[in-house]
Amino acid sequence: MDIEVGDLPFDLDFHPHDAIVAVALITGQLKLFRYDDALSQSQRLWTTTAHTESCRAVRFVNGGCTVLTASPDCSILATNVETGQPSARLDNAHGAAVNRLINLTETTVASGDDDGTIKVWDTRQNSCCNKFKAHEDYISDMEFVPSTMQLLGTRRTAKQKSGPMNKGYGKWSTGSLLRDSLTNDESPMAESVNPISRVLKSEPWRSGLKNLFQACVACWSLYKDSIILQSKSPRSRPCTTM
Repeated sequence: MDIEVGDLPFDLDFHPHDAIVAVALITGQLKLFRYDDALSQSQRLWTTTAHTESCRAVRFVNGGCTVLTASPDCSILATNVETGQPSARLDNAHGAAVNRLINLTETTVASGDDDGTIKVWDTRQNSCCNKFKAHEDYISDMEFVPSTMQLLGTRRTAKQKSGPMNKGYGKWSTGSLLRDSLTNDESPMAESVNPISRVLKSEPWRSGLKNLFQACVACWSLYKDSIILQSKSPRSRPCTTM
């Protein structure tokens, strides 16, 4: 099934419960569609101009009642899913273009900008409750790990390593999100910067690196033994006819 959106889409997100998809467009528009896989049909529910610049990111929040969008105009907009009308707007959410949005918990979302800053927002208060400088370049994507309350942020850098296969490479970092504050239902987190070094010194992180190192050593040992066996095995001689 194809859905015609009219312009270049930057991002999309599926509703958590209904057969609805939200599409963010380069024109700054946000479009909502209902789709039917069985019939291969789709219906546009509404279209709204969410931002003056392109709409780079979109995510459903609050159980699918609200859809958030982010833009290079540094704003984050909350739109009512039923009516398509804006319910809240943060005009200066970041100091740079907002590039990514991600859900964390039922009441918190994270946004990443072109300067490498990640902010955590409490959707109940429409306020920033945590932030940290993850990278020097733009945030290309994020992933949340609920079991450890950690947020992974990635970025793309133009720096090149030597070698024909290394035209560019990505980097990533993690930031702890203060477990007690995220699970507090009464008040949002106090705004703070959480050093990445705290995560790098944590026991789960160190254990993971240790297991990865041991796996690399084991693979090298097997590879080395196979080379030794091949060097010791007699070479097969070509068959000759009598």
